[in-house]
Formats: sequence, C-alpha cells, structure tokens
Amino acid sequence: MPIRCYIQQVKNIWRHPSNYENRFGAIIRSARQYYTCLIRGQEISIPAFGYDLFLDPNAKFSRSYIYYTALKDYHPMSFIQRYLKENDFFIDAGANIGVYSLLASSLVGLEGCVYSFEPVPTTFHRLQKNIAQNRIKNIKSFQVALGEKTEQLQFTVDEDETNHVVSDKSQRLTVSVPSMPLSEAVPMDASWAMAKVDLEGYELFFLRGARNLLEKLNPPVLLLEINNSFSRYGYLANDIYSFLENFGYQAATYNANLNQLSFDEATWNDVLFISKAHRGFVQQRLDTFS
Repeated sequence: MPIRCYIQQVKNIWRHPSNYENRFGAIIRSARQYYTCLIRGQEISIPAFGYDLFLDPNAKFSRSYIYYTALKDYHPMSFIQRYLKENDFFIDAGANIGVYSLLASSLVGLEGCVYSFEPVPTTFHRLQKNIAQNRIKNIKSFQVALGEKTEQLQFTVDEDETNHVVSDKSQRLTVSVPSMPLSEAVPMDASWAMAKVDLEGYELFFLRGARNLLEKLNPPVLLLEINNSFSRYGYLANDIYSFLENFGYQAATYNANLNQLSFDEATWNDVLFISKAHRGFVQQRLDTFS
C-alpha cells in the first residue's frame, strides 16, 4: 500500500465512530490484522456481535472490517441494534458474507429468524461458513437472487463485494443464478420486522417482486443503499423514493449519536424507508434504548 494511502487509512480508522473508545488500539489492531490477512494471506476472524466473523484474505470486502470493526456501517447498524427485538423476523437481501445477518441473529433470539439471500456462489460459501462456524440456528441462508420474477440472471463473479446483475456477459466472467420474487422466497404469513437490501443497483426490481408484502406494509422498515449504481439498470434514485411512497413509506436517516430519525433531509447512501403507519411503533422501539 503506498504511504499516502496508508496515512489516509490511518486517519479514517481514527475518525470512524466504532473506534472512538480506543483509537490507538484500533490502529494497532488494524495493522496486525492487515499484516496477517492481506500480507501473509491467512484467514482471520474478528469479533462480531457475540460471534466470530471470518474474513477471506482474497476478498477485498475483508479490508473494511480489518480497518474498522464489525460495526463498520455505524449509523444503520446502530439503528438495527436498537430497533430489532427478540422474536423478530429479518430479511437480509444481498447478504454477502453475512455481517448484517450475524447482527440480526444476535438480536432476534432463538424464536426469531433471519432469512439471508446471497446469489454469488463463492460469496454464499463464505456466508455459510460464518453461519456454520458459529453454530447459528436462527439464520436460513439461500443461494438465490431476489428480483421481479422467476428467471435466471447473470451475475459478475470477479468484483467481490460489488458483484451484480449483468445483461451482456460477453466481456466478463459471470455465473447464472436463479432469481425469484421476495413473495415466493419468504413465508407470506410471517410478520417481518425489517429488511436490509443491498443489491448493487438492482433494488427497484427487488421492490417490484416484493409488492405483495409491501401492500401490507410488511416489513414496516426497509434499509436500502442509495447511490449511483441504479444507473446501470436505467433508473434513478427518485424512482425508488416514488415507488415506496406509493406504498406509504417515508425516507429517513438515522443519527446513532443522537438516537434520532430525521425525515426532512436529503438522503443518500444508507437510507431507511419507514411505513408512515408504523412511525410511532418504530420510535417507541428506539426510545426503549435511551
């Protein structure tokens, strides 16, 4: 790593909220983990919500968690920690190696359940390893994509955490993966507390396939990553907002330091969509944390 990049990374580690309590220790820990995993090429595990999160040295995705902690996405993950309760049901669409699944699993208890969906075979294998090594019983994992209809989709396989659906496979490595609507992939009669959706731009197709659940405001809370990746599929972030507004959802951001939702700011990156009919319910859950 060039010295300039290393210096910038040290600054990022220092500033990251999950490292506030022990900044110097975080820098030392990160250097050790970087050396073991990325220089020596050995698998490591880091503490993650009462579990061990296993990081593959060949995966770029590992770097974020080496540098920070399992609470890398500080604000949305803090929201989940304060919102989810025992016996809840949680959907992890685009689970990757299972960080959010482990987080949800640690909160919903043995009577709750996490449905984790990861389409790319190599990544799904890492997800299953994190579940199996921790002997987790309340996560159900599926190697399937979630989209608008039942079909086969082509996914890139050489872009690590940003693997995504492609229509033209002639110039890249791809794998064919089965896809289905969410309404066919999960029990319709279950009461879902929340869904986290990170599909590298394919979110609108996921939402269309979840229409039967969204009509019932089930789940009342969705967490979506809003960025420029939508453009590869020919739509805009505003299409997401409009689609969910039609079902009665309102966009919000969450400030973990204040334990506060904001519904009146421009939103980008990790955006919560909360059913207007359930705003009081969501706020009540957050208030019990204070």
